[in-house]
Amino acid sequence: MHRMDLRRTRISEVNAAATPAGDKEEPSPPPRRLLRFDPTEPEPDVKEMVDKSAVSLRALDARLRILNWAYSNFKREYSTPCDPDMWRGCSQK
Repeated sequence: MHRMDLRRTRISEVNAAATPAGDKEEPSPPPRRLLRFDPTEPEPDVKEMVDKSAVSLRALDARLRILNWAYSNFKREYSTPCDPDMWRGCSQK
């Protein structure tokens, strides 16, 4: 929730890359104004809770990565056949 709360962000302007006008006689469009929203550090108690939940979320992510890989192989969604030993590489990331 902390990352979604826009009241607790720093807003800075980012330079947009200029696009070349080319050989056309049309006027170039005005430069775009881009804004960047960077979240601030949460309060210490919120940060502690986020850090604790990150550990369990990493473990869940690793298990889901293996499950999704296996399900995709079962449904034969890959264009080339996969090596069955590849799941070991997924579980160690």
